[in-house]
Amino acid sequence: MSASTSRQKYFKSFAKALAVPLLALTFVLAPSFTPTGHVDIAHAKSAKKKVEFGLKIVGKGLAKVEKAGKAAQKKRGIVGKAGGILKNAAKGGQKGVKAAEKGIGKVSKGANRLIGKSKLGRTAQKAYRKAGKWQTKQINKAFRNCRGKACNIAEGAAKFAAPL
Repeated sequence: MSASTSRQKYFKSFAKALAVPLLALTFVLAPSFTPTGHVDIAHAKSAKKKVEFGLKIVGKGLAKVEKAGKAAQKKRGIVGKAGGILKNAAKGGQKGVKAAEKGIGKVSKGANRLIGKSKLGRTAQKAYRKAGKWQTKQINKAFRNCRGKACNIAEGAAKFAAPL
């Protein structure tokens, strides 16, 4: 009886470790893509910010899954075998996340170079940077007198939800 409850305990922890990052990624990426497919500089940068954040969460979640898999691998029986499978799957997932992050950076850099080649593109980039600085200044101004962990979390959420 205790063997089955310990197995259930480990599988529940694996399920939680997998479910949280996957759900977080879904909620982060869902608002990034509009059904009309309208793409402009601000929207692309906002989507990039949300995707990078989602990849960061998924990477951390996979690291926890790998750690849990290593711990389960030390056990005997089916739990140990499942732990090895989870550990290796999480390790592969982390490599995929790192590759995606690297690819996003390359695409973004290439797009910025391409946009910066024309005078109109450089003007748009400059306006976007100014708008971003103004937005950051306004958020900082709003949270200037607010200190503490809750305020820091709220400020981070405001910066994340901001369009620029």
